[in-house]
Amino acid sequence: MIILMRSSALFLDIYLKIFQTSFPLKKKTALLNFKPWLTQGVKNSCTNKKKMYEKLKNCKDSSFKLYYNKYCKILKSTIETSKMMYYDKLISKSTNKTKLTWNIIKEIINKMNSQNKITSIKINNKLINDPDVITNSFNSYFTSVAHKFIHKPMDNNFNQDPIYNLSSQFLNLNTVLHFNPTSTNEVNKIIQSLKIKN
Repeated sequence: MIILMRSSALFLDIYLKIFQTSFPLKKKTALLNFKPWLTQGVKNSCTNKKKMYEKLKNCKDSSFKLYYNKYCKILKSTIETSKMMYYDKLISKSTNKTKLTWNIIKEIINKMNSQNKITSIKINNKLINDPDVITNSFNSYFTSVAHKFIHKPMDNNFNQDPIYNLSSQFLNLNTVLHFNPTSTNEVNKIIQSLKIKN
């Protein structure tokens, strides 16, 4: 019995040593979602919004849905106002207002930076996911547009006005770009994702 306990303890000791060397513990700092502009009142409103959303999933009342949507809009506006007031207060108390303003802008841009990536594109009715193919397709399209302008043979309808010629060339392009509707919010996100160069 004693020999069996010693051998099992020895086995467990060897097993644990191998396990701990193979899978060492790693310290990882938790990233806190620290938003100092969220007041207690706003936090309570966010909790209410979550409760209403859970209720809305099983509710078919259209008036409650309208109330929820209105509540969300007011809450979003309140959060934006609270955020603006927080940053305004920070900037007004700062001794170096310009530096702090740029630090705030960089912080906001970095948070949004990873959200605007093209992952797929449709080329000749085929969905392409390979980033190299997407890049090359854009390059070849835009280089071919300039090539068509330069090498198009002159016809009898040639006009001396360069603006007229340019606009008429755009109307006669074989390759068609399809533009989807966009919003000001989307444009702002793209602008904010641009890297600032010195």
